[in-house]
Formats: sequence, C-alpha cells, structure tokens
Amino acid sequence: MIYCEICTNEFSEQDFADCPHCALAEGRAATPALQAPEVHALDTPAAGVTMGEVIDTLRRMAPPEAPPPVASPTAEPQAPEGLNESLRALVEQKVDQAAAASAEPPTFALAEPEPADVAPIIGQTTRELDVETLRRIRESGVFTVVLLGFPTAGKTWFLNRLKYELQEGDAYACYPRRAPPGDVENTTLFTAHRFRKGANDFYVIDIPGERFLRAVEGSFLGESNTLMRHLIYTGHAFLTLLPADETLLSERAHDVLWRRAAAGASPPVDLDALPSTQALIDKVDALKRQISQARKATDAGDGKAQAKLKALVRERKRLLEGAVEQALHRLASKHEELGDYISGVGLMAQLMVVMEERGGPDLDPSMDAYAVFDRSREAERKKPTKPMFIVLSKSDDLTHRSDAVQLPIRRLLQGQPQAAHLLRVLRREPRKADAFAMLNTLRPGVARQIDEWFALASFQFATAFEGVARGSKTINYRLGHVGVTDLIRALLRLKEHTEKRRAWDGVASLFRRRPSADTPVAESAP
Repeated sequence: MIYCEICTNEFSEQDFADCPHCALAEGRAATPALQAPEVHALDTPAAGVTMGEVIDTLRRMAPPEAPPPVASPTAEPQAPEGLNESLRALVEQKVDQAAAASAEPPTFALAEPEPADVAPIIGQTTRELDVETLRRIRESGVFTVVLLGFPTAGKTWFLNRLKYELQEGDAYACYPRRAPPGDVENTTLFTAHRFRKGANDFYVIDIPGERFLRAVEGSFLGESNTLMRHLIYTGHAFLTLLPADETLLSERAHDVLWRRAAAGASPPVDLDALPSTQALIDKVDALKRQISQARKATDAGDGKAQAKLKALVRERKRLLEGAVEQALHRLASKHEELGDYISGVGLMAQLMVVMEERGGPDLDPSMDAYAVFDRSREAERKKPTKPMFIVLSKSDDLTHRSDAVQLPIRRLLQGQPQAAHLLRVLRREPRKADAFAMLNTLRPGVARQIDEWFALASFQFATAFEGVARGSKTINYRLGHVGVTDLIRALLRLKEHTEKRRAWDGVASLFRRRPSADTPVAESAP
C-alpha cells in the first residue's frame, strides 16, 4: 500500500499509478497501474473463475477441425476432445467436484449484497486518522485547523459549505470532495480534509462532538484519549461551533421550566398532541394567511367569515402556545450537555498549555488530572498561544420570520432590551452583528470564561445553509449563507501569517472584540 501525502489515504500500487481519492476530488479518473499479463498454470485455476469458464477456455484450445460435440441438456459435462490425458483427467476431476459441491446444501447463508446506492457517510473518508498520520501532518508543516462542534451545531453542514465556497470561489481542490446535494449523515470518525491550490494548502481536522464529550469525561488523559491529544496538539488554530439559539437561550429556558416546576404549575398545552416543530411552523404560517383572507371577507360583509375567523384565531393561538412550549423544552434539554461541552473547551485550553510546556502530546497515563491542570492555574495563569474562533452557528434559527419561532425568543428576551436590539441588528445586517456582545449579554459567564481561557479568541455568527427546514438532512448549495466567507478570509489570512512566522500583532484585528456598552441600549421605535 502507498500512503498519499495529499489526502492522507492509502491505495494499492498494483491497481493505480496515482491516488484514486485525489483523482476523485479533482473530477478525473485515476491512472491504472501497468500490469503484466498474468500467466496461470493449466492445473491451477484463477481465483474467482467458475468451472464453466474453465471448460469454455479449454474448448477454445481445441483444434478448429475437431469441434467439440454439443452435449444434450441432461448429459453430464464432458471434457473437450483434442487434449492430453492428464489435462482431461484434471477437467473431469474438477467437473465431478463442482457437481458434488452444487448438490450439497450451503453451510453458511450467503450474505445479501450491499445496495450500490448506499454511500459512505458524507464529509469524511472511509479511514480514521491515526497517530502516525498526525505525526506526518505535523512534520509537513502544513497549516492545520481543528474543527470542533457541539453535536447539534451543524458541523458536517458547515464543513461541506466551507468546501463548496473554497472550491467554487477560490478554486481550491478538496480531499475528500464535498457532499453532493442530498441527504447527509453526521460524522463519527476523526478525519482530515485537505484544501489545496497550487503551493497553498491546509488541513481541517474534524472532531465529532460526541467523541469530544467522551474525551472530556476522561479529562483528555489516559491511553484511550491518546489520539485526541495528538489531534489537539497538531492544530495551529481551532474552530468551535456552538448552536446560536441553544447557546444563548438554553439557560433562560431552563430557568423558566425550573421555576414552573417549583411552583407546581402544569404546562399550558399537551406536547404530545402537537405536530413536529417544522410542521407546526408551517401550519402557523398557513393559518396566518387564512386569517388574512377571512378578515378581508369579514370586512366585505360576509357573515359566515366572522365565525371562521374566530375559529382560525383560536387555533393559531393554541399552536403558538405550543410552539413556545416546544422551544422551551428543546432549549432546556440541551442546557446541561452544552455546559459540559463548554467546560470541556476550557479543559482543552489547559491541556494545550500542558502539552506546550512538555513539548508533546504523550503524557504519562498514570498522571493525575488535577495535578496536571492545576499547574496551569498559577498566579499568572498561562493561556494557549493558538487562536480560537467561536462560531455561533445556525444563526438563522434566531432570525426566522415565522411567529412560531419569534414568539418564544421574544418571551425569553423580556427585560433584555440590549439583547433585543442586538437581535434586530443580526436580522437586518448580519455582517454587523456583534456575537461577543450578544453572548456577553445573555451568557456573561460563558463569555468571561472563554476570554480567560484563550489569549486570542474571535466570536461571530454563521449559517451554512440559510432557511433550511428544521430537522432536515438535505443539503442544497443554492441556499444562502452568513459568516462563512468571513471565516474563510480570516483562516487564510491566519494561515499566511503562521507560515511566515510573523508576530501576532499582524493579525490582532481578527481577534479584537468591539467593547460592549455598559449601559443597556434603549428599544428603538418599530
């Protein structure tokens, strides 16, 4: 097997002269290897050749003037004429063995062939990264970004949008290729994705959120987390995706439900009787149009329209209350897990400091976690020198225009005029939205922690596929995006800075946050 330095996959030198994975990413066919014609001994059938093919081959070897007689359908297969006695005996022996084997019942049931249209998980290679491959990546000196993401942050979608924009806009070749339009699945493997354009190239290493959480449970220590430590040590920069609505609103939703439970109050609607989230949003929007038509008919003097209008208004009000209840439970259910994930990011920052001090990711398996990480909590606490991009992903979940989406958000933001103002800015001018100010307003503890953990941190909103239906697994590259292009520009600028070994002052503008106002911003007139 040959190791490909470009896409980090392996391929057989007996089958291909160049890497078939790279050829697929570049949209061409791989060059087959030059193979000498195989010569098989007459008494050694080739693997996978049936006895019928052997007999046909032997018949073609017979002299033309003595064609073999045509056997009747009921007659047993006969060896062709014109062959020597030893070969004839061999053929007869193989025919007898094949007939005996076909008469016996199979010992094991044959496995059903896999359908040809079942593709591997989109967005990852079929082989997981290993420690040796990560060492090769580090030794190559290629700029490497580690991509982290909470399980519901849409990391796979973001990575495919990143590939699409770099390939279509900046003419980068991506290994492996981006997912075709259609359904995608979540990633489960540690994988490397290489972006290459001439002499410019860089890696994005994808870490599944579920496996990151499992590593957090073990404090990133021990033999089971060796690969995770090597992944973190290999990165030059880090990109962490957090779902915008869950990150900003889950704590407030959890508090609402906790206070309700403490007061012994029951939910206003039955969640089991409600449709799915997207179906409820569609129904609320449809009822809004029907109410508008019924109101016009009522104004025109239609007596029956009045009763219909009241029924539609009652039904829409019920569904809106159901949308609020659904949103509260969905957000609150992620509060604890999201807190563990954010704490894990801080633990990772301490691990980065420890590995930088020790000069590598190979730590003593018997090392105590508290003894390790307490060293990074000294008086002048050290911070990792590697930059961190905090991306509040799927930000269009905050700006969706449906009342079924906005009503829960408005209720959770009651008494928060500054947050309401920042949300309006995000809705009207996404490029001017201040993600750190929003995080500092609604989750000041999280904003303060990240600021303490990383010397270089950037915050911004992003949406890989704007307006996609909730719960959908279908990628459509014709949908718009927010913030992805800005992230690409920042990463490419950081890559150039890192390769030229310049001082961090040259890219300070990428991480400098706009100071948030101490006084709350007044509500603007509608």
